[in-house]
Amino acid sequence: MELREEILKNKEVLFDVLKTLVSYNSVENKNEEGTPFGVEVKKCLDKALEYGKSFGCKTKNLDNYCGYAEIGNGEETIGIACHLDVVPAGNGWDTDPFTLTEKDGYFYGRGVSDDKGAASASLIALKLINDLKLDLNGKKVRLIFGCNEETGSLCMKHYNEIEGPFDYGFTPDSEFPCVNGEKGHIKGTFRCSDTTLIDIKGGVAFNALCDKCTIKLPENAYDTSVLDEYLKENGLNIERTIDNDIETLTVIGKSAHASMPELGLNAITYAMYGLKQSGFDDPFVNEYCNFFDLESAGKALGIDCEDEYGYLTMVNGVIEKNNDEISGTIDIRVPVTLKTTSIVDKIKQKETIFTVIVDSYENALFYPEDSHLVKSLMTAYKKVNKEENAKPSISGGGTYAKSLKNCVAFGCEFPNNENNIHDANEKVKIEELFLQVELYINAILELVK
Repeated sequence: MELREEILKNKEVLFDVLKTLVSYNSVENKNEEGTPFGVEVKKCLDKALEYGKSFGCKTKNLDNYCGYAEIGNGEETIGIACHLDVVPAGNGWDTDPFTLTEKDGYFYGRGVSDDKGAASASLIALKLINDLKLDLNGKKVRLIFGCNEETGSLCMKHYNEIEGPFDYGFTPDSEFPCVNGEKGHIKGTFRCSDTTLIDIKGGVAFNALCDKCTIKLPENAYDTSVLDEYLKENGLNIERTIDNDIETLTVIGKSAHASMPELGLNAITYAMYGLKQSGFDDPFVNEYCNFFDLESAGKALGIDCEDEYGYLTMVNGVIEKNNDEISGTIDIRVPVTLKTTSIVDKIKQKETIFTVIVDSYENALFYPEDSHLVKSLMTAYKKVNKEENAKPSISGGGTYAKSLKNCVAFGCEFPNNENNIHDANEKVKIEELFLQVELYINAILELVK
């Protein structure tokens, strides 16, 4: 039996699952019509469970926080944790973000890489294990569909309270070959009322760089030629209108996941630095540039640091002005061997005109390369991809692995790929969807040994 041939026989089923899941605008909308995360999120969960049931799985909905599809029997459980919620579509799409679109060997749509593609591939993996009667060594395999990964992972807290931990597992919500460590994560907000800015608004998610920031300010308050040249030199675009002595600036950058700010251009941060350089003297703008740096490394705040596995990142993803007060988000990823609490302490000690609130923080995750979990997943990856020298990696992104015991990230993005996660035109290579199915099946078979 050639596993790849069996996967290709099911390609239309895989495409149908992904097309359907992508069609739901499953951005969190708390407590909408009695649902914990919104009606569209609930509908997407219901549909995923419906597919699972049709593939011969036992299914369960855990109060619309999450649900699972399960195959096999036994006391031990292998878990796979995907998520169905997505970040807002944002701006700049060439296609409808909620219509699966095929072009040049890729599928485009919000969630095709983060994380509905992996959820679809995992469903087909369970279907094929069932259809082919592959030996699970007297164990269960449970595919969990979370609904709140992008905005707090309360879904996994609910899962743990009801079901408890599984024995081993993975979440296909990061990168191959395997992510055996995840940075610590700090989330916070800042507020400031000392400004002459009339209005400011930008960003769609705390964990993504802002791709579009709109600012209203008095006319003739800065040197327009200096600002225009500064933004142009750094790869950003600007639009400008004037009405009744009020100038409206729209600065357009490039979004990226907050854990990889080097892949984007934060429109908020560049707008603030550009205004300052062009002579706009404003307490908020000046302090913003004393708080955030263009490298998103925490240098301005004095918390920049690194270890052998990576460096700290610090991003402002969302900003807005309401009732004469500007507020914004803070997203910080802390190297795996360093104390998250030490960074929190430094932030609290910083003298600033901003009111800074640390909303939450979590420590890093790390599993040694020689642990059974990491070795099993690496064995599966090397077997399928024929990469004997492949090594696990450390990620700045946070996944369900931090919320679930005995779990690390395995997939779904392949090395050296750029799938525009959290950005416009999110995509996945169609051939790699088939490869995902094959990898997930092999990972399951290694973990049940």
